[in-house]
Amino acid sequence: MPVTTLLRDSRFATWLITGITLVGLYYLAYRYPFRINSKRTSSTYSDTPVVLQYGKYVVLLAVCGLACLALLDIWRHQRRLPRDWSGGVVWFPVLSAWAVFAWLVSRDDVLTFAFAVFVAATIVTLREFYRSDVSALLPIFGVFAIVAVIVDAIQVLLFFTTGRLPALGYAHSLSVRFGSLLDDPNGYAILCALLIVVAWVWPRRPWARIGLTVSVFVSLLLTQSFTGAVATCVAVSIVAVAAYWSSHRRTVLAVGGGLIACGLAAAALIVPTHQFQRLLQQKQGSIEYHGESLDVLFGLGWRALLHGTNTGIEPPESGYVSLIAHLGAVGFVLFLIVGIGSVVRLRRHVLASDGTVRSVYVAAMTFQIAFLLAMINLPPHRVFPLDIFFFTFAALSSVPVFRASVDAAGAVAQNDAEEPAR
Repeated sequence: MPVTTLLRDSRFATWLITGITLVGLYYLAYRYPFRINSKRTSSTYSDTPVVLQYGKYVVLLAVCGLACLALLDIWRHQRRLPRDWSGGVVWFPVLSAWAVFAWLVSRDDVLTFAFAVFVAATIVTLREFYRSDVSALLPIFGVFAIVAVIVDAIQVLLFFTTGRLPALGYAHSLSVRFGSLLDDPNGYAILCALLIVVAWVWPRRPWARIGLTVSVFVSLLLTQSFTGAVATCVAVSIVAVAAYWSSHRRTVLAVGGGLIACGLAAAALIVPTHQFQRLLQQKQGSIEYHGESLDVLFGLGWRALLHGTNTGIEPPESGYVSLIAHLGAVGFVLFLIVGIGSVVRLRRHVLASDGTVRSVYVAAMTFQIAFLLAMINLPPHRVFPLDIFFFTFAALSSVPVFRASVDAAGAVAQNDAEEPAR
């Protein structure tokens, strides 16, 4: 297919978003089989080569480069660029520029964060000229959920049969944390917020839905990520209550009360055990390290609070403290505007859509909530691919809802009408 034909196809934005999603889901699949991650977290792993560290940026940059070519093609034939600069069209470029500035003056790893915002800005800028069919994302996430569960099962099997450790696994310890295809327990735990929703709505048969949902939830527990698991469970609960409260209030109360009772009963049985106390002792160092985020926050001067700092402080574990420390109050406020605004807009999209499209928006909204909650104690804003998904979903929240049956015909008619002018 010639490049010009590709750029002028009404499905170009859909292909762009699909490509970004596939890169985010599968790029890190090399970690577990080749034992490549970080020597600091595992003595059996080697550090990630520079080629693999920046390879994802090269791939994503190529995808965004096609989007830039599309804009140039639009400018060449229509002599205009997007006119709607409201909402995300303004905030994404501003936040991206601020993140790039922070990367230039700070030692914090915000390059991934800045690049993620750039990807989102690309999607938003194209929204006036292309229709984005987000329903294409549901089977992609559904297949990934199955693959992730299978990979998790293989990792657990290899651990018990051969002693093979994942990236965050330590020999002769209860702290063996499985992160599935990402080989990142914290990141995968947050991604499970999206996968649980997809597992519940994507399979056609009820038994398949229940089986896949339970499997994803078990893989969530295998991460041993307290913050990620809590953020995911709270996000799923919020979305479930919001979806069923008005029509099934008694059912929601009964299920919610039953889950709380089961949780309290499980805690009463597990907490006093020797294994849990031993696990808690092993995590004591991690708990203390997370607590140092407040020390970093209180140690910042007023100038650092305003515009960030370039003193090379150790990146704190709290994502919000990290934003304040390295991007300043301006970057922190812009991030909250983008994050909370995306949840509100996705909620509107959920109400305005149906079928597969609605399921994708529900899953995206659940992930956004889990991401924002996890930011309290984790830095997912600088962890690939969580940052890419967060800003991609934020960008999609600024894109009008696509209804394939109506909009596809309209897009074809529009292309046929504009073809003579080209």
